[in-house]
Amino acid sequence: MTRLLAALGLTLLVVAANPAAMAQDDTMPAWNGVWTAEGTFFSIAVSIEDNVFRVTPVESMGFEWSAAEGFVSGSQATLQVFYGGASAIVNVQLLDSGTAVATADRCLPDYMVVCVLAKDQQARFVKLDIAD
Repeated sequence: MTRLLAALGLTLLVVAANPAAMAQDDTMPAWNGVWTAEGTFFSIAVSIEDNVFRVTPVESMGFEWSAAEGFVSGSQATLQVFYGGASAIVNVQLLDSGTAVATADRCLPDYMVVCVLAKDQQARFVKLDIAD
């Protein structure tokens, strides 16, 4: 379940924020780096450039997914992830420079197994390179 949520969490990222309202702040560098879903090998690379939040797979554990560019505001990020015919809005909360939690806010179509399994779940991510 954690692996599936991790895949969904990083695969279903769409922005509900206004990009014009985003301003660069001190938390932006904390987002950049390689993150792994706690307890799994699932990992992603996160980068922010010009307030655009990008997530790319590093180790997808066989899951084929994609993420739209998102936006970040301080310790909050939102993006859309696509996986196996489903699309989800994923909210990510940066807890500190080395920990973040991802939750699927909306997943459609809601009858898809991946959406049912992700409901009311969260994935905790740990940063692998905390050097920034």
